Amino acid sequence: MSKVSVDIVRLKEVAKACSTRDGILPHDLMNEAATILEETDGEFLSGWEQIEYEANGGRGASAEHVRSLRELAETARVDIMGALAANHVARQAIPLLEQALERQPDREVLARKLRAAYLETGQHPRAAELQKDHALNS
Repeated sequence: MSKVSVDIVRLKEVAKACSTRDGILPHDLMNEAATILEETDGEFLSGWEQIEYEANGGRGASAEHVRSLRELAETARVDIMGALAANHVARQAIPLLEQALERQPDREVLARKLRAAYLETGQHPRAAELQKDHALNS
């Protein structure tokens, strides 16, 4: 039996895997997410309308189904993009902000930026701890 890969199924699976993470994605998931975005760039089932028109004069019932698949694919792609962006913030900005705040813990501006980065990447317990430790009021 051969293994079949369907782009839209892979998109949904990768988007779901990314959404269950809090900021930092494992390297293999990060690479898979970047790869699937590259492989699925563009409109899902592009040219479908022309094929349907040629096959049945545009009177088929599949156009609505294709539209909903396109929306599903685009939503999954956007979810993956958001996860990769949060991953980038978590991997790049957070360690720098932590190091800077460690060196000068009285810098409230740095503490606020770090708290915002924690919140943005879904690391709410760390944000709450930082807020408590640095007495940040909202």
